[in-house]
Amino acid sequence: PLVQTLTRTRVAQAFNVFLKSVDIASRKLAEMRLRLDAPEVVIRPNVKGIGLLDPVDVHQVTHAGEAATEAMLPELKRLTSWSSRLRVSMFPRKVAHGTRSA
Repeated sequence: PLVQTLTRTRVAQAFNVFLKSVDIASRKLAEMRLRLDAPEVVIRPNVKGIGLLDPVDVHQVTHAGEAATEAMLPELKRLTSWSSRLRVSMFPRKVAHGTRSA
């Protein structure tokens, strides 16, 4: 029983390390894409503490997304205003090497 318990514990620890490394790699990839694509707006719901395989409360996550979107509404309205769209159509932004210029 002790050997089996230790084996299960080691497998669980190894799997946990694997999940954390997948999470880190995913975050780094997302950061690189954001630098490369340079979106005008990024909405980041507060989902800290939710792991890759954690069970989630869909209503709680949806509420976090809605709250984050509502917080960004002024910026979204500014970016979609007539004057902003005109400026973008006349002077398109350029993206080079992960940086953007206005």
